Amino acid sequence: MPTLPMRAAPPMRDTPRPTPVLSTRLVMSRRSVIRGALAASAVAVTAGSLAACDSGPSAEQLTAEALVPLADAAHADAATALALSATDTDYAAALKIVADQRTTHGQVLTEEITRLHQDTAKQIVTDPSTQNGGTAAPSSVDEFRTRLTESGRAAGKVALGEHGYVAGLAGSISASVASIVEVALAA
Repeated sequence: MPTLPMRAAPPMRDTPRPTPVLSTRLVMSRRSVIRGALAASAVAVTAGSLAACDSGPSAEQLTAEALVPLADAAHADAATALALSATDTDYAAALKIVADQRTTHGQVLTEEITRLHQDTAKQIVTDPSTQNGGTAAPSSVDEFRTRLTESGRAAGKVALGEHGYVAGLAGSISASVASIVEVALAA
């Protein structure tokens, strides 16, 4: 067998050998992971709470606020109808019916406002005699017809601006008030 020439080992260099590089991989303990997760959760909850603050009135509150003037008018109209029934003998029976109907309107509106937003329901004036700065109560059936016509128009405007049950409620009150003016209190 032939022999191969052997090579000499390369000469040793004076340069130092490179040092091994340590791993840059981060090692975390379980406790560190849990602490981080808890901190992230706390930040998320706080951010969500702050975002929920001062978002303005809800849709339910706005709808309830739109119904308050209708409830106030219904209660005032019922009181006026009762007062006029004692002084106007020609319309006494019709005015008592009007008082009953407007009382029912006031109750239904108050219930809906309370369902939508309880704090707004506290704004309803159920006793018009305690309201300061209000307009004077009509002293005749003719003046009362005018006020009822305004109440019916106001309910109609609310019906056009709302939807669903509230629109139907306001629309039926508007129609009821119009029939009171045109039929029960016809001139």
